[in-house]
Amino acid sequence: VVPGGGILIGLVLLGHDLGTVIIMGLIMLAALFFAGARLKLLGLMSLAAAAAAAVFSIGSGNRTSRISAWLQLDCSAGLCDQANAGMYALASGGWFGVGIGQSRQKWNWIPEAHNDFIFAIIGEEFGLLGTLVVLVLFGILAVATVRVTMRHTQPFIRIVCGCILVWITGQAAVNIAMVTGLLPVIGVPLPFISYGGSSLTFTLAAVGVLLSFARTIPEREPAAP
Repeated sequence: VVPGGGILIGLVLLGHDLGTVIIMGLIMLAALFFAGARLKLLGLMSLAAAAAAAVFSIGSGNRTSRISAWLQLDCSAGLCDQANAGMYALASGGWFGVGIGQSRQKWNWIPEAHNDFIFAIIGEEFGLLGTLVVLVLFGILAVATVRVTMRHTQPFIRIVCGCILVWITGQAAVNIAMVTGLLPVIGVPLPFISYGGSSLTFTLAAVGVLLSFARTIPEREPAAP
């Protein structure tokens, strides 16, 4: 598993997309976890992955500047503008938002308002209530996926469902944490919502796989009299 996954991760890393590499690493760890790998092994792999991510971050001036902006250590040359504009959008939305299509921060203030920072625009136009709805919907998807995973006995189905769960919810968590300032800006889109036809296609395909597994849930054995 590790050599095969490592080759795919390495190819993406050659494209200098560390954000996608982090998501792929989470998926590989999820596959090993649901396959029954020992927690000690997973812990060692997680530490090695974290160390590798730190090395690649330090070795890139672009990534180092993003981390510095996240920690508010260096905001020169507008490094903090995108993150600050996202926070302004969330703050100005209040409880119920400024109204559909009435966002102000999306007009040249947030460069990726339609993509990586779409959650900030949701917060501005729909307010705290809108962002909570998004979180609840991802939570419902996570609970439904766990139910399908737990009710199947075939290892293949459990592993695939677990990987899809970590992929979609993990990517959503990273994106929301990035917009709210809990993580540095790493360029990970919000599943189902961010602009991009190819991303939406594969995400919907993953949901289709989950629905296919949900239709074949084995019936429970009748209770003994």
